[in-house]
Amino acid sequence: MEVQKMKELTVTKLAELREGDVLTALDGKPYAKPLTVASELGPITTGSPVRGVRFEPPTGSGIEWTGTA
Repeated sequence: MEVQKMKELTVTKLAELREGDVLTALDGKPYAKPLTVASELGPITTGSPVRGVRFEPPTGSGIEWTGTA
């Protein structure tokens, strides 16, 4: 089976992240457990003026992971 290396991108805006993207580092510092985008930039909750990206929580994490714009 052939293994393909994932393409590495530099994201400067949360709006560039899409569902399924994997965030491996922030400001050049790698995450111990990469974060996968669960939903793209939008309201954190219905009707909220706060916009953010929602991430799938890493295994064993009991908190909700979001990045706000």
